[in-house]
Amino acid sequence: MRNKVKITVVKQFLPKDIFGHDYRLVSGNTVKNCALKEGSEFISDGTGNKPEGFCPHAWNSIFKNVHLLTWGGGYP
Repeated sequence: MRNKVKITVVKQFLPKDIFGHDYRLVSGNTVKNCALKEGSEFISDGTGNKPEGFCPHAWNSIFKNVHLLTWGGGYP
């Protein structure tokens, strides 16, 4: 059975906060910052699709965890 998963933005930070500089692709283009705001909530509907308005880079980072929870899995 598929479950909906609620995602809450706890902390928002920029690539510069992690890497010390802008994050660039191999092409040299700078990756745009996500516009997520702390406290924002999103619902993953169980289809595996990114929730409307959710940052693609953030979704790529958490997709595996959301997928696990969607199918009833958990962490010890």
